[in-house]
Amino acid sequence: MKIKRILCIALLISLIAAISVSAQTEKDLPTNEELTKFLEGIPKEPGFISTAANAAVKEHPTWPWDKWTNSISFYYENVGSPKGYGSIYFDDTGKKITPSCVGGCELLQSHTGLEKAEKENKEVKETKKDTKKSKQSSLNIVKEQKTDEEEKLDEFMKFFENKDSVSLEEIRAHAKDVFFGDV
Repeated sequence: MKIKRILCIALLISLIAAISVSAQTEKDLPTNEELTKFLEGIPKEPGFISTAANAAVKEHPTWPWDKWTNSISFYYENVGSPKGYGSIYFDDTGKKITPSCVGGCELLQSHTGLEKAEKENKEVKETKKDTKKSKQSSLNIVKEQKTDEEEKLDEFMKFFENKDSVSLEEIRAHAKDVFFGDV
């Protein structure tokens, strides 16, 4: 029963750690202010889409953006939105535009954040490592309990080493003292 309780506690700790890791990785969107400040530093001229995409990969690799045939869209945190994020679209000259596919548009590239994925993989590996350590710790506790049981059995058997005969009453009393004395 103790073993089950220990294993359940170890699994709960692992689950809590995994949940907290996933909650932390969801906040990789910039604020609207951070995104605006970053985009202000990029010259508003023809080729803006490529320039902005390259700058975003270099300076903020975890920020998501989409490159379309006629625009680029950047995403920012917006807790007031049902989706939890907002977006800003720019044409190839750096002019802010409304999202539109009039005349057709096609998604050319979707950047979800390279470092974000690497960071998540690293955190998952660390969580697995922590889980493995918890399981090993639980196994060590079980081994210690087995060792404790073996010691009790040795103590019980020593009682009989120097005796020629023992009554059933003596065996019961000694067993109770040795095995159930700590209950």
